[in-house]
Formats: sequence, C-alpha cells, structure tokens
Amino acid sequence: MLTVPERLPSSFTIRKELISRVTASVITAKNAIFDDGVQIRISDFDISRLGNLDANDDLAIPIATIDEVTQTSNRHALVVGQRSGGAIVFVIQSAADDSVLRYIFNTTARAANNQMSKTRGGLFVIGLHGIEAESLIEVAIHDANNEQPPTALRLKVSEFLSSKERDHVVGIGFISKSALIPEESGHVASSGAAYVFPRKESPLWHDDFAGLFSER
Repeated sequence: MLTVPERLPSSFTIRKELISRVTASVITAKNAIFDDGVQIRISDFDISRLGNLDANDDLAIPIATIDEVTQTSNRHALVVGQRSGGAIVFVIQSAADDSVLRYIFNTTARAANNQMSKTRGGLFVIGLHGIEAESLIEVAIHDANNEQPPTALRLKVSEFLSSKERDHVVGIGFISKSALIPEESGHVASSGAAYVFPRKESPLWHDDFAGLFSER
C-alpha cells in the first residue's frame, strides 16, 4: 500500500521516481518511510481470498475482501496475478482525511447556520453523484432492519439533527439517480431513489414536508 501525504504529485518526473520507490519495496518485500511523508507498506495475505484469478479474467472481488487484505477502507485497488501463483494488490491512499460524510455535513452545518433564516423550516436535499440509486436503497433497507447496526450515514444524520442549534432544520434528504432511460423523439428520462430523514419534532415541522419525496 502506498500512502502519500496529501495527493499524488502532478509532475511526471516525480511520479516516475515514486514508482521506482514502490517497485523497490515490492521486490525487497520491505516497508519504507521517506522524509517527504511517503509511506509504503508491504504485507502478506492468503491468495485464496481473492478467488481463482487464472480461471476468470473478469473476476469481481468484493470491496470488503480488498479492505481486509490491505487493511484499508473503501479504496480502489489494482490486482495483478502472477505466473508463480501469487498476486499483488496495490492500493493508493492519502494521509489527509478524505471522509465524504465529514465534508458533506461540514458544508451542511455552515449552510444551516449562515444561509437559513432560522424562522422558517428548511430541508436539505443532497445529491450523491457516483452512487447508484440501487446502492442508496440498500443503505435504507439496512437501516430499516433494527437487528443491524446503523450505517455511518444514519449516525451522521442523527448527530446533525440532534443539535438544538438546528431546530429550524426539518430534515435531510439524499438523492441518487439511476441510468438514463431513452424515450421517444430523442428525449431521455431518469429514475432515482431518495433516502429521507424527517425531523418531525422540529417546532417548524409541517405535514406538507412529508410528501415531498412520495412515489409518483
């Protein structure tokens, strides 16, 4: 795994030098820490956890497996099978905090404090680009099962809405689109999903808010 202090360098020359560092660490199977903050971690894992790489070039490896093998969380990975029977799983990450939820709720908190009058009820609608509607539905179904632990999204929403400073916020809705659907005359339509967290205990709540995302 390669960890950079912030983001990958834009300079082609520096990137080539970075590749040389990674290659040297892989060949020698040794971890490395450099003065510029770059870190390279090498670890062994059970190749069988990736499935039969030789039998299926299009093998889909679950992200949970990649997380366990690399000891990371939801990172893109490059998996390269070797003729010797082994494999290399290569992951790049930044040491800087890149939590999507943290950025979402930091931005939402600023908007709640600075852009709302606080005398009228306000509802946030947040578009999740890059997340399919089906995935958002799976999150909602998971949260609806009381036997399962709440998702990180639900926990963040609960934390945000529980603040007394945001009594004027009557809820948060997350929307995600599915693929575009071709229609006649060259027009396209899109369907999607919404996961809404109403805050009916808000003193500014009105029942009209409840039907904003009803199925049509």
